Amino acid sequence: MPPKITKADSVVLVSGNVCGPYFGGQQFGLGDVGVVAKSSTRADEDPWVGLELSFPLGANNEMDGFGATFRPVKQNQEKGRLEVTKTYTIKASLTKT
Repeated sequence: MPPKITKADSVVLVSGNVCGPYFGGQQFGLGDVGVVAKSSTRADEDPWVGLELSFPLGANNEMDGFGATFRPVKQNQEKGRLEVTKTYTIKASLTKT
């Protein structure tokens, strides 16, 4: 079962100082990579924080031999339907130990 999110916000990752360079921030018009910071502080699980990075796939990704990427259709997850996605998402979470 996937973890429950108690907080999620779009963010920009900055390398160096506030002047940049920037990595991610598609939601703010900065590049093509989407970045979302997430956290959970539910009483029934260990607290954690994490990042979700969404990279756009090339228009000819499947034709170039890299294959297609799929995700569950949110409305019909129990039926196991999948749809082709235009992004590759990396999710990382860190727990307090």
